Amino acid sequence: MILGGVNVGATVFGVWMARHFRRRESLYIAALWQLMCFLVFASVGQFQFKDAPVGSATAKTSGTVMIVFACFFIVGFATTWGPLVWACIAEMFPYRYRAVGMAFATSANWFWNFMLAFFTPFITGDIQYAYGYVFAGCNLAAFFVVFFFLVESSGKTLEEVDQMYLLHVPPIGSAKFEFDEETKRQIGEMGTDRMDLESKGFGTKKRDEGARGGVFQEEAAANQPPTNSGGNGRL
Repeated sequence: MILGGVNVGATVFGVWMARHFRRRESLYIAALWQLMCFLVFASVGQFQFKDAPVGSATAKTSGTVMIVFACFFIVGFATTWGPLVWACIAEMFPYRYRAVGMAFATSANWFWNFMLAFFTPFITGDIQYAYGYVFAGCNLAAFFVVFFFLVESSGKTLEEVDQMYLLHVPPIGSAKFEFDEETKRQIGEMGTDRMDLESKGFGTKKRDEGARGGVFQEEAAANQPPTNSGGNGRL
């Protein structure tokens, strides 16, 4: 009941955090927080609580510590990884692949939920509270994935996020990346699936596609009047 109440309250706060804090910072800081919680929970459980006599002071103290850090973990997860992962998934895929990408991500989530629920009783029966070290390692891996590979998407349109991935904007420092106003307007009008940009220092510019039949042509060529290409009346 305690853990459930903490989860509900933290989730409500997490919805507010999703609108007021950056994605990257929230996720990688929370990953380290959850790593710490799992290390404490697993260590206390494995080396103190497991072999303590029932009803002893050691059992009561270590049990209390484990409950507290379980609540700390839930607060960290429910305010960050719980809601923010779904926001990131919805924002990172290009428009043409977004439905398929989110379907695979959701399927993977429920697949691993099932696998964990199915195998956890067997694993804890063998290694007991040391199982927490496995999840600590997962959170450490999550920290590296977010820190080195996730582009900051808060405060940006879906089209802008898409183009940031296409331009290979470095995730570290991506929170400060901004498109110029002209590029923002073009992205908003046309969508990124039809655009072709290239990086230029810390900004972007239109790629010259005059010789490739792309969306953007040279200004001079675009302003030339059409010419008759034959006697059939077609231009």
